[in-house]
Amino acid sequence: IVMLTFDDAVTVTTYAYFEKVLFGRTNPDGCPIGVTHFLSHEYTDYSKVHDLWTRGHEIALHSVT
Repeated sequence: IVMLTFDDAVTVTTYAYFEKVLFGRTNPDGCPIGVTHFLSHEYTDYSKVHDLWTRGHEIALHSVT
C-alpha cells in the first residue's frame, strides 16, 4: 500500500502541480488514486480545495490558533 499526503496550503501553484502529477492517474484496478491533503488556513485557495474534494481527495486540517 502506498499513501500519498501533502502538507500545508493549496495555492494556484501547488494546484497546478497536483494537476500535472495526480489528475488522470489510476490504481491498477482502474480507480483514481487517493490523496490526503493536510491544510493550513493561511494562503489556502478554498475553491481549489473544493475541486480536490470533488475529485475524491481527502481533506484534513491543521488547527487554526
